[in-house]
Amino acid sequence: MAWFTRRPDEPEQSPSASAQRADDPSVVDDAAPVAPADELGRRLVARIVAESELPVVDPDAGPSLGAGLCVRAAIDTPDTVDILLTTRLGGWAALGDAALAGLRRLPAPAHQRVEHEVHVFESEDHFGASRLLLHDELLASVGLTDRPFGTLVALPTRSSLLVHVLHDATVVHALHLMSRVARAGQDMPGPLSPHVYYRAESGALQQITRYEGDQLQVHVDGAFASAMHDAKLTD
Repeated sequence: MAWFTRRPDEPEQSPSASAQRADDPSVVDDAAPVAPADELGRRLVARIVAESELPVVDPDAGPSLGAGLCVRAAIDTPDTVDILLTTRLGGWAALGDAALAGLRRLPAPAHQRVEHEVHVFESEDHFGASRLLLHDELLASVGLTDRPFGTLVALPTRSSLLVHVLHDATVVHALHLMSRVARAGQDMPGPLSPHVYYRAESGALQQITRYEGDQLQVHVDGAFASAMHDAKLTD
């Protein structure tokens, strides 16, 4: 049984070439060696992945964020990122705190505010999108502490995260911009998701976009509909 997926070692490349390498992991079986516990703990980083990209989805290996995305502990080394798939090492219950601590130790992502109050966070590592797991801390670090109606988020690639704080009619333009960026991200290194999500206070994600060819469909229901109503943006 596979217990983690690995981005294979590759010949030394320039930083730009390395950033463009494929992120299609090979599968390593249970016989693979494991680092000592203390060394493993220092290498763990929490990573958001698409469930559809995993060969096995074990709920004890990490929490689901909803909408086809989940969290897994990953072993981050200079040459590989090994995503732990099973509970061989104890699962998320044993590794989750250390993995989140590892995510916090990474350098802060670059931040830029663009049009329609969309905030773009980009990292040089492969955990930019995974900063969503530190959502409140991340937004507070750039002064976004008032979020009474939740946020819209997009994870175009493994290295990027887009956030819009829902508060007024700007959300319509922000959603369309985020959707365009998310879709464009699928043609970039390390694509993650083409969709825009509503993030509730609980941290659960609700996918609010659908695509029919080039046509964008926005689904306003559930928690997102309630947030829009509370913000007086819908009747």
